[in-house]
Amino acid sequence: MKKAHIILLLLIGTGACMELPRSQTIMEAVRKGDIAALRAILRENPVLVGARGERGQSPLQEALLAGQSEAVRFLIAAGADVNSRDEMGRTPLHRAVLARDVEIVRLLLAGGADPLVRSAYGNTPLDLALQEGLVEIAGLLPAAGKAPVPRFPSIAGPYLGQPPPGLSSRMFAPGIVSTERDELNAVFTPDGNEFYFTIHDASGRWTIMMMKAENGRWSRPRPASFSGRWSDVDLFITADGRRLYFCSDRPLTELSETRKDFDIWMSERAATGWSKPVNLGAPVNSSDDEFYPSLTGDGTIYFQSRRPGGPGLADIWRSRPAASGYAAAECLPPPVNSAGFEGDTLVALDESYLIVSASRDPPSEQADLFLSFPGPNGTWTPLVKLGFEVSSARSGENCQMLSPDGRYLFFTRDGDIYWIDAAVIEKSRPAVRITGAKPG
Repeated sequence: MKKAHIILLLLIGTGACMELPRSQTIMEAVRKGDIAALRAILRENPVLVGARGERGQSPLQEALLAGQSEAVRFLIAAGADVNSRDEMGRTPLHRAVLARDVEIVRLLLAGGADPLVRSAYGNTPLDLALQEGLVEIAGLLPAAGKAPVPRFPSIAGPYLGQPPPGLSSRMFAPGIVSTERDELNAVFTPDGNEFYFTIHDASGRWTIMMMKAENGRWSRPRPASFSGRWSDVDLFITADGRRLYFCSDRPLTELSETRKDFDIWMSERAATGWSKPVNLGAPVNSSDDEFYPSLTGDGTIYFQSRRPGGPGLADIWRSRPAASGYAAAECLPPPVNSAGFEGDTLVALDESYLIVSASRDPPSEQADLFLSFPGPNGTWTPLVKLGFEVSSARSGENCQMLSPDGRYLFFTRDGDIYWIDAAVIEKSRPAVRITGAKPG
């Protein structure tokens, strides 16, 4: 899962930095909906109404992302630019349409928001309203009566017909999978005929979406049969295609309406689709959050857990198959785990390497992708950062996943899905490394 990261905000038009109130930055105040703090910050530094965050977003866009309607109204009244664009060309109106907030759309339009600005993904706010079936919002936007409902593009071929990347990462399926909303995860079934990814919807829920190759063409994304009611994320499909694992905050029983912490659930392939998901239970799951399952060929499951017993707040654990289901979970030793943050982990089918999303050098909330290899006596080698600009200096990466044929590495960056030739794994391998038996 992603972790937010706040950078220093540059003053617009001055070229200089001004020290923000130490108690709270403007972005923090926006996310909390703290109007009193916003008022104090802008009273001292009015120009910060046009500050920029790590993804180029303005405080107004951050308020829309956080669902803080009162902060949105306050910032518009304070003179925020209603046509500000983030680094992907999204405006506040793009955000408001995706949030399905009719009142804020009206407010932005009254303030001069342009409904026909195209983002880097190729969509205007009007396009988004039509794609999402938002009839009332589309009716507010100019030219809505003349604009046809956009048809889903006809796409065919392996990997959604996308041109394969080389040793430079490329956004995957822009405008189809990677869009104005936040997406993560990228998982193909072994036969290559189904594709799964996760979206962040207007309610703040994470929903696993699927696309299927039907009659030679890929279908429009739609919620997976097991997803859509609760927050579901971090999907993994076994190499034989028979089992699917994912994380969810759904209740343990259908009779309950109370959300649980995030656990790992499993579904089996049946003749009619995926079976009813089953909670893996202890010792894999605990009373704390578990995320991002990754399985080896022999069924050993690696995952992130926030349970006590590890050196950090979130660490990588492993549980091997046993007659009763799974053996007791064990926390991986340093240098894989540390006092810092360890997030998503992809393990090779033969456990010949790990790719872990972790914060290192120095510890920060930005997670990069690192390699580690098995050493002697159950140890792991020091982490080596994946090269070829997979791990960028500007943003964090996570949700790493290999394609079933092993040719491509997928990962998530800044709310979009990227892919790159999997040769980066071997090319990032240290020239000399410790060799040893299978870990543990």
